[in-house]
Amino acid sequence: DPTPTPIGIPTDQDFGDTLGPKSDGYARIAFGNINGFIEAQTRNPRVEGLKRFFLYHEVDCFGGAEPNVNWQKLQRHQNLKEWFRTENALRSVAAHNTHNNVSPVQQGGSFMLCFGDMAKRLVETGSDPTGLGRWTWMKFMGRNNHCTRLITAYIPHVGDRSKLRTVYAQQA
Repeated sequence: DPTPTPIGIPTDQDFGDTLGPKSDGYARIAFGNINGFIEAQTRNPRVEGLKRFFLYHEVDCFGGAEPNVNWQKLQRHQNLKEWFRTENALRSVAAHNTHNNVSPVQQGGSFMLCFGDMAKRLVETGSDPTGLGRWTWMKFMGRNNHCTRLITAYIPHVGDRSKLRTVYAQQA
């Protein structure tokens, strides 16, 4: 039997580069399409799985697409910063379609998290100025005032344009 990873995926199903131990002096940046955080009153299984993944792979910054959350409709304790709170420094930014404020569940969106030393270097965050939640970004200040901006973007699938409920139809 294949050994499961911290988020429950058997190791024989890895894709991309298999991550080894992180070298000193390096930052590890990861990305994932969440395909929706599962609604849960107490412990959210996707959040818990991501936390294990971050710890196991020593992730310093994570960009996520498609959280499928209308952050304005959630209670204060249900935000990203609270979900991913650890003893390590944490900074976050999230975006969703602010023009469709009906339900806490909403297709699309993007978010970013950074931890530890990388969180200490974060100087600015932002998101899609149209309010459609298509991207989020973080700007970091390094040595000699060198700046790096990381961007997480969600690009909706074109699909059937006649379906008005699709994210693509809402943003077209």
